[in-house]
Amino acid sequence: MHRHHVDVYLLLKVFLKSIAREAAYLGDNHRDFLVGCAILAYNGHEYGIFWGANFMPFTKPGPKICAEINALRNTRRAGFQEIIAIVVAGLPQKDEVTGKTPRTLPPCVDCRSNLSGWKGVSPDTMIYTVHRFEEVEEERTFAHLLEEYALS
Repeated sequence: MHRHHVDVYLLLKVFLKSIAREAAYLGDNHRDFLVGCAILAYNGHEYGIFWGANFMPFTKPGPKICAEINALRNTRRAGFQEIIAIVVAGLPQKDEVTGKTPRTLPPCVDCRSNLSGWKGVSPDTMIYTVHRFEEVEEERTFAHLLEEYALS
């Protein structure tokens, strides 16, 4: 990742965490499992910050839309392609594929798959996951996230 991107990310990291936590309150989930996401993106000229919240309706079958995907769609609509950092705020839960119980909530298996194919998300994209209410956080590159949550 370009050094200037790293500097901007580090400068905005606490702000991004606040946005992700606040975005979670705008989620809609029948289990009251609320997740928020903030994304720092670059369009070649300027940086932008975008947010998203999860959506899982009461009716089944209904579309499950994760906070990360909503935030990514907002970046694309605004013409921002390069994803510098993705910040996810939620309560930790057991990963449905690996069985790991993390300290924070990483992107789910569907999001990991979508991020892998999303133009603008690179192995160096920072993934910063934070607990919604406690000062617990984890930070890694997207490449390290994929290694950590790879199928054994």
